Amino acid sequence: ARNDGTLYHDTVSRFSLAQPNVSAAFVSLQTDGGLGHKELSLTETHHLPVGQSMTIKPASEVEIGETVWVVADVSLPLAPQKVTSINIIVADGLHNPLLVHGGMPIVDGVATSFNVQPIVTFDSYAVPIVEALCVATDTCDFMRKVIVAIECAAKHAVHINPTCKTFHYIDGIIMGSATAVDVATLAAGTLAVAAATAWSLHTRK
Repeated sequence: ARNDGTLYHDTVSRFSLAQPNVSAAFVSLQTDGGLGHKELSLTETHHLPVGQSMTIKPASEVEIGETVWVVADVSLPLAPQKVTSINIIVADGLHNPLLVHGGMPIVDGVATSFNVQPIVTFDSYAVPIVEALCVATDTCDFMRKVIVAIECAAKHAVHINPTCKTFHYIDGIIMGSATAVDVATLAAGTLAVAAATAWSLHTRK
């Protein structure tokens, strides 16, 4: 779904994350109303649009009575429906679909978000460029290393002894914590993406 709630078809990016066989605790949000019963299970740190302003917030902060956005009909925009119950469950499968053009993934009939709004907005410009460049130059695994390195470098900037994240990509590729070499080599890739993204932003004005 777009930010205005209209629905469209987008493409799941190769930079999406998935661990289908991992068990985890999930926040189960249930909503009932004129659009029928909807139930969405997501980890406490996974995001979704909430309230009339569609503010992006983590599942752990959603409260009973707040509004989430659900699919009424594929030909109509998303519609609001209030959360009626919240439970904690344990289930298998961790998935974070990143859509190429920054859309909100619809999961079990409910709108979700792959990250906080500033990153979603940035990715809507950057991901199409990165996808096209890495496919054309056969450097998608390198770009994945760049992403891991950026995330790790950001943690080093604000923490003394950070734990860098291991990325489990949707096609089974696993990228571990970045090395010093990875962090050093990300500069060229980052500059190229930044330049291309800046040009994209300029041409959209």
